[in-house]
Amino acid sequence: MSYCPSKSLIYLFLFGLILVTGLIAGSYPALFLSSLNPAKILKGTFKFGSGSVYLRKGLVVFQFVLSLILLIATVVISRQTDYIQNKNLDMTAKMCSTYRWKEIWLQSTPFSGSKPQ
Repeated sequence: MSYCPSKSLIYLFLFGLILVTGLIAGSYPALFLSSLNPAKILKGTFKFGSGSVYLRKGLVVFQFVLSLILLIATVVISRQTDYIQNKNLDMTAKMCSTYRWKEIWLQSTPFSGSKPQ
């Protein structure tokens, strides 16, 4: 038995996923900015911690490496799909066989395809 959800359920799930992702992605900058002291920033006396600089640089490097990996994977998958679509399978008409299953089944029934009386 297979389960096939309706389109509205899929759209509802995707909307919820987008909403949760947006909330999580927007919460970090909001929490970071709310922890700052605007008076010190405007005076120019505020200093960021050295740990946050390393974290930021590490995240930038991680994002760059991840984007390169995804770009390379996209090129590889594109080339693989082009290859499989354009590959000559050396198939001829002699190699293919077709069966008419409905006719075979009807011939094997006791009524031989005719309706019972």
